[in-house]
Amino acid sequence: MKCGYIGLGLFILPLLVSCAKDDAVSSDKKLESNIGHASSKIDELTSDLTCDTNEQCKSIEYGHKPCGGAAGYKIYSTKNTDDILINEYADDYFQLTMKYNERHGLVSDCSFEIPPVLHCDIECKQL
Repeated sequence: MKCGYIGLGLFILPLLVSCAKDDAVSSDKKLESNIGHASSKIDELTSDLTCDTNEQCKSIEYGHKPCGGAAGYKIYSTKNTDDILINEYADDYFQLTMKYNERHGLVSDCSFEIPPVLHCDIECKQL
């Protein structure tokens, strides 16, 4: 009877390994989908850069660099963008890209991204 249990175990083990791989692939696809959604929302929120004053021009950290810190910055205008909403999406995007980078063992150049200096010239622009 022990041979029967061993045979059964040899049959079930590959199925369990296969399920684990399927779960990892499914998890990666969901993570990538969530990253894409957050990125699209940030792009949507930063698409209208019209401004009246320099004070309306802001930038927000965008993404996660594997060495730490932001991958870059997105410019936006508070005239047409809700600060709270864009910060929520930027935080989500940061966390999702950090998770993706860790999961895939990605590396980067570790350079420090400097926030852009901005001004209003009908639209928010980088100096």
